[in-house]
Amino acid sequence: GSWAFFNAFVWPHLKDGHAQGAVGPFDDCPAQASEGSSSFGLYCTDFDDPFAVTLAILSGANLTGTIPPALGNMTSLLHVDISSNALHGTLPVALSKLTALFRFHVSGNGNALSGTLPTQYAAWSSIRSFKADANAFGGTLPTEYAAWPQLNQMAIENNQLHGTLPASGSSGANAAAAWPAIEWFTAHNNAFTGGIPSDFAARRMSVLRVDRNLLTGRVPPLNVSSLCTLVDATNATNAFDCPLPLALSATCLPTPCGGGGGGGTRHA
Repeated sequence: GSWAFFNAFVWPHLKDGHAQGAVGPFDDCPAQASEGSSSFGLYCTDFDDPFAVTLAILSGANLTGTIPPALGNMTSLLHVDISSNALHGTLPVALSKLTALFRFHVSGNGNALSGTLPTQYAAWSSIRSFKADANAFGGTLPTEYAAWPQLNQMAIENNQLHGTLPASGSSGANAAAAWPAIEWFTAHNNAFTGGIPSDFAARRMSVLRVDRNLLTGRVPPLNVSSLCTLVDATNATNAFDCPLPLALSATCLPTPCGGGGGGGTRHA
């Protein structure tokens, strides 16, 4: 049946030359699940059809090798989580065909993915959570990701990304302003330059971390539930202008501003 086809033509790409590990081969989906499910496994709308897989939650599944481009043919996928494995190589452009995706997680803790973040992933118009932290990605954060109107969480910290954080009018796009639902943005320990986009001031966020970059300029008034999520923002490599927002400089930071040099007038 269909699962025989899957195991013959799709699973070998996962098992042999690409990602292999403790999961599969498969003879059916273990269970159906709602899109909010976070339980380990594969889930589908049709037990007999491997291309009806909607959730692939394989975090910590001992997968090794590279991500197979063939995964892009499973266009029913809504949720892909292959974090905390031992994957390497680049993100396949072919995954841009997964236009129904709302969650894509490839965080490190074992993974060592590299290359750039594909601009073609702008086609993911339903994406809500994008996590690619703790890998070895380089290049910039594509301004094309401004096409993600439902984005709620982005985690890209602990990589080798550079360039500016998306701001109003950058390359004809405005990623920060185009994320009306953003609540979580972590980009610390990269090499971003420029300033914190003023667009973030219009978002009510629970987490915003940009420390350990090469940021400069004035910190805009931020609507973050805990400004201390910016802890050490002026330490080491960032060099924000004085004055800092009063709540930030008085409560959270060991040095007020100026790249660890201290001083400056605070403002409310």
